[in-house]
Amino acid sequence: MADMTFPILKLQELISCSDELRVPITAADVREPQPAVVQKIFEAYLEMFLSVKVDTIKQPSFDAMMLDYPDLHEDSFPKLVMMAAMTRMFQACGIYDFSLQDITKPGVKRIKKLLSAVINFAKFREFQLGSVDELLEKREQLAADHSKALTLNAQMDEELASLAAVQEAEMPERQRLEGEGKEMMVKIGVLNKKQLKLQQASHPKRNALSDIIHTVGQEEFEISKLSVACKTLEGQIVQSPEILKQEIALLGAKLEQERENVVVLEKRGRELAVQTDRMSTTKTDIAKARKQLDEVEKEIARLNVANEDCEQTKEGVIREGRLLKESKAKEELLKWQIEDCSEKIARLSQQRDMKRTEAQREIEKARKDNATLKKEGGSLSNARESTQAQATFKAKVTERKEQHQQQIAAIREQHAHLVNKIYSYDDGLKVMMAAAC
Repeated sequence: MADMTFPILKLQELISCSDELRVPITAADVREPQPAVVQKIFEAYLEMFLSVKVDTIKQPSFDAMMLDYPDLHEDSFPKLVMMAAMTRMFQACGIYDFSLQDITKPGVKRIKKLLSAVINFAKFREFQLGSVDELLEKREQLAADHSKALTLNAQMDEELASLAAVQEAEMPERQRLEGEGKEMMVKIGVLNKKQLKLQQASHPKRNALSDIIHTVGQEEFEISKLSVACKTLEGQIVQSPEILKQEIALLGAKLEQERENVVVLEKRGRELAVQTDRMSTTKTDIAKARKQLDEVEKEIARLNVANEDCEQTKEGVIREGRLLKESKAKEELLKWQIEDCSEKIARLSQQRDMKRTEAQREIEKARKDNATLKKEGGSLSNARESTQAQATFKAKVTERKEQHQQQIAAIREQHAHLVNKIYSYDDGLKVMMAAAC
């Protein structure tokens, strides 16, 4: 991998820039670098970058705690941890060939290059802290938005439940209105049929009534003409009283008959008027029924729209609920995997303790055998046996070392697997948060 480009600072620039970063150095520290001073300077920059004390960084890692004999590595592990941390620091600064020799045998040119790289990265870090703060604020804002979204989702669930309850409560009234609407439609159909029949039946009666009225008018006109003619004849002709009486009686009988006809026609006219009023009332009732039916249809349409809105809201809530269940299922799966890894770690720890105990027993046994051999070391046969016992002990020690290395490799593999699962869990949580937002 190619090194990143950065300027090699001069001595005075190194001193001033390092002082600005609160890591004071002197000209002698650069011109005549000492291992202890160089290590202190690098540790100061490491503390600044990681915001963690050096004592905390030097704490043994999980791998160290899983070894059979951690006491043997009490001094080596902090150094190895610090060396690994400094190597990662210089890789981030663009130096990929950092080694232990840069601390134990530092050179002037090399120390200038290392300090220039660290100072360049520190300046870049200060410049980017503002962006990091902005990203943290955005993260907090996204978390707040996520919380608001969850609250809004809960409110929508409550509103949906209340709408469902209202719809369920209105269902009997809606069914009743639909039933009444159907009954109204049936009644309107019956009334329309009756109206049609009445109209068909009234047409002949109306024609007969108009004919009767026309006939009565003609007869009244004829009666008036006859009355005028009678008066004219009475003035011209002198008749006997008997004939006159007969004619008057005939005229009176005809008049009575005409009056009876008029009464019958008036009765028929009143009946037709009553039927006409009934038809008018029926038309008014039909108009009212149609109006009520329109109102019922509007109410049914409004209820249908409300029902569609409720269904859409319900589908959205169901979809959100499904996503939430899937997220919870993923979270439970990840938790289960973490618990499984924890159980494996506990089981490996138990096996480690058992093997440690067994190794201590073997060591004690070997020590006792060695002590016995030392006591019996005077004779040649005992010396040969001692040599054989020592060879057996060395073979056992070699075997134990190989087993120890295999255990370390297995534990490291388990640790890497656990770290990958934790990263996967973290990524899963981030994906779920992004999906919920």
